[in-house]
Amino acid sequence: MSQDRSELLQIRLDQNYRDYLAQLREKPFDEIIKLAPEITAAQQLCGELLNACDDDDMEFLLRFDDPLEVVRGYWESEITGYSHKGEMGHMLWEIQDRELYEKEQLAQPSEKALSSPITPDNPAKPKIPLAYPGEDVYSVLRRAIKTLKEIGQQQEAAAMAFLVFSAKNPQDALTVLSNYVEVEPPHTPKGKNKPGKRKDEHER
Repeated sequence: MSQDRSELLQIRLDQNYRDYLAQLREKPFDEIIKLAPEITAAQQLCGELLNACDDDDMEFLLRFDDPLEVVRGYWESEITGYSHKGEMGHMLWEIQDRELYEKEQLAQPSEKALSSPITPDNPAKPKIPLAYPGEDVYSVLRRAIKTLKEIGQQQEAAAMAFLVFSAKNPQDALTVLSNYVEVEPPHTPKGKNKPGKRKDEHER
């Protein structure tokens, strides 16, 4: 009986998610961007909610035609309603270190840039480094859209956003994103301690 309930609940969640994506496709592009936290919540719930349910939970959720909608707002509050101070501090540290690194690189001509110029016939995918390890794909998407628009690829930006939001899971979304931009790992600084850790703490 429990197996039947779990299968039925997952089928219903999958259908709810497909219906949700169909509704998104009817919305203006700018409105979809604003709904990124809600989309993330719906995506996570579709893929992971069943694993968190016991028999009583499944029985409760199966009372609803759209259990995904029932819990989506609550889960969105859970994943967005806490302080990101630690992550933001790490991000700012990474950005400052990367800016210093890029200034050093700009001080001397790049042989690659001289030998392989970017032309309309041979465009290079813009590089989007992660702000910090494990950065959410939708956070990366916002910067990728901005970057593509800045280089005149508005249609590509719109197509990328639509396909990313239609992806079944974050890994598929990242694969789609990588077709339009080159997602790079965050730069690991050398000779600099992360916030909150002093060098002398490791030498004692």
